[in-house]
Amino acid sequence: MALAGLAVVALVGGLAATSWQMRETERQRQAAERRFEQVRALAKGLLFDYHDAIQLLPGSTAVRQRMLADAREHLEALAAESQGQPLLQRELGVSYRRLGELYHAEARPSLGDVATSLVMIRTGHDLLEQAAQAQPRDAATRYQLALAKVALARSLRASGDPAAARAPIEQSVALFEQLAVEQPGDKSYRIEQVRGHLRLTELYGGGSGAELADPARAQRHLEAALALVEPIRTDLPDDTDALALYGTVRNLHYLHSANQGRLEEGLAILRGLIPVFARLRELAPDNMLFARDAAVNFLSQGTMLMRLRRWDEALAASGEALRRMQAVAEADPANRAIQRDVAKLQTDVAWSLGQLGRRGEAEPLLRQALARYEELVRHDPGDRRLGRQAAAAEAQAAQ
Repeated sequence: MALAGLAVVALVGGLAATSWQMRETERQRQAAERRFEQVRALAKGLLFDYHDAIQLLPGSTAVRQRMLADAREHLEALAAESQGQPLLQRELGVSYRRLGELYHAEARPSLGDVATSLVMIRTGHDLLEQAAQAQPRDAATRYQLALAKVALARSLRASGDPAAARAPIEQSVALFEQLAVEQPGDKSYRIEQVRGHLRLTELYGGGSGAELADPARAQRHLEAALALVEPIRTDLPDDTDALALYGTVRNLHYLHSANQGRLEEGLAILRGLIPVFARLRELAPDNMLFARDAAVNFLSQGTMLMRLRRWDEALAASGEALRRMQAVAEADPANRAIQRDVAKLQTDVAWSLGQLGRRGEAEPLLRQALARYEELVRHDPGDRRLGRQAAAAEAQAAQ
């Protein structure tokens, strides 16, 4: 009887312990779900909705800096509890990547802080790596990991380490290709696959920002991008993403032709893109990135015409580009990449004016460009590409 009584007590105690464990497991699951919703709300609020709503307001930089600092503090608190929770890690990784892009991003409004951007993007990348290892078949996680690798490569290039950027770009292309094979109907994977080949083309020697000299590899990746983008444009004739991608690929094709000395061919490619950018403006008149792309097209035409020493035409093209880019800068004053474009165009227009003997008109534009570059470099001395552009402007002014 005593043994039976002990057995009953043990059974009851075991049941109670099991019940407590079940309640504790459920409590932890609910707490994890709450944290998951917290980070989702944070990402959508501070890092997307609120930031985007104020980024174009004059004098908003200080507020944006505080907003990003607050977002970073909340993300760090959540990241400390994310171990073993792949869904939370994925959301955190996306948020950290977005945070890094708001500290520094090419052609988008950012604070121009390359060093902080790299730290944030690395953190997001590592969280997404952990999430992907825990859920290797989850397409959404792999897609976000590939985007984080792209952001990491871009940040490494901006910080002056292009060799380190090669591996994450190649890894992102492999992920996008795998996703495109698994889900051929998803345009996002097809588009990102093309962009990956473009990034490698630029890195290996196919564009003005090329840093690793390997023309053969650059040619292979450019040909792959051209072959992939044509069916996308055919399948999606009025899709703005597809049209913008087509413009980007053909623009890199122009650069590749120009770098090989085929200037007239490059100029013909640029002029053939004018209707593409016009159609994009019709489809999305408020999209400042499309407006910038159209301005850059005229900038490139001006560059080609200067190399061909057709100074009247070069002045007309560069002047049109400057007019368009200044309009974009006025609508997006926080975008330092566009301010850099304006400075570049001011030097281009000034150079053409000088070649035409109109140096009195050229000098004020050069002074404005140099002042703009000086301010940009002071704000972000770690951006080596910007430093090279500023140095080139100084040399041009000296000449």
